[in-house]
Amino acid sequence: MTPIPHGLTKQFSITEEDCRTFKIPLLFNTLCAYEWADIDKVVDELWKVASLRVKDAKSANGALVSSINNVALNQKNWFQLVSYCRQLIAHYKLKEPSVAFEAAWVLKMQKQKALDMGAMNGVKLSQLGAKQFGKEVDNLLDDADKENCYPSESTGATTTAEQ
Repeated sequence: MTPIPHGLTKQFSITEEDCRTFKIPLLFNTLCAYEWADIDKVVDELWKVASLRVKDAKSANGALVSSINNVALNQKNWFQLVSYCRQLIAHYKLKEPSVAFEAAWVLKMQKQKALDMGAMNGVKLSQLGAKQFGKEVDNLLDDADKENCYPSESTGATTTAEQ
């Protein structure tokens, strides 16, 4: 069962300043507490942390659990928040949410890889197109030079001989 933040307002989130102080991702500021258990939204926000992008799903999930624990440790006098954080930690350690987190993280990695490959392919195609265009221009210039270097005999020879 997904944890419910009892005793917290619907729009509660950690301030941006507290996120920096607690050294936790800004997802705890950009998402309200009710969304901290939404794996898709959490993965989308975690993906914005560049240092986590290189990690596997298990490590990213561990970083999330560690961050939730930091919230609980730094807000230990706020019983409702600490209780919700403990529920979230237990939730993210369960098999089903862990598998769902891994699937969402892997999908995010695959999408990023596809975007990166598409950008790289776009650059390669434009470079290849530029090279091909350059070759065609060179060939046209060579053809034009050949035509200008060898004037037809009927034009110049006839006129000179008749005079």
